Amino acid sequence: MEWILTDGGGSQLRAASHRQPAEEPLLLEWTSNSRPQPDSYRIQIRGKGESFPGAIVGQYVVQVSLWDQNDGSSGTDAPETFEKALELPLSGTGLHIFNECFISGTADTYDIYRITLRPNHSLNLRAVPSQWKGAEKKGKVRWDFLNRSYKSMKSGQNALPDTTPFSVRVFHPQVRSANKPATFYLLVKIEGEASLIYSLQAEVREGR
Repeated sequence: MEWILTDGGGSQLRAASHRQPAEEPLLLEWTSNSRPQPDSYRIQIRGKGESFPGAIVGQYVVQVSLWDQNDGSSGTDAPETFEKALELPLSGTGLHIFNECFISGTADTYDIYRITLRPNHSLNLRAVPSQWKGAEKKGKVRWDFLNRSYKSMKSGQNALPDTTPFSVRVFHPQVRSANKPATFYLLVKIEGEASLIYSLQAEVREGR
């Protein structure tokens, strides 16, 4: 079986295939940051193999899901470059929660967030996997917390269906000669035929 996601004109966007007797689900996903951006989509399902029609008979189920992407509570998909990284709106001290962030190994491979921290403030950041989709051991997500020079400060990963949170803590000291905020990045990368809904929990405190 061959599964093809196309735009309204028939141009292929994604493709995947099953071989008998495989019964694992396949994901064909497309996000608001995926290119191109068609106005409509088609799903083509083709049977292949054997020398005459009807030689292989089977059943399949197509499940179509549509939802608003809400990475970082932005209402859209987080960009995939550091230059266009999505700023997490951490206004003031306290706990900031961003639910229903989404990433897919067959669509938007990366989510990149920018975090700004004022002097003499600390940040406790947790990335929490909540809902996986896909076949076990066929997907994993990597978390990478970086400084403004894109140097990794801490990294971790989860394999489907692990939901262990990734956490990191940083403190930005106040220096008389340079009283500027610090910039950090959170890079979320997913691999394999899987997708993940996750949340970000950022607690900002004054002092350590």
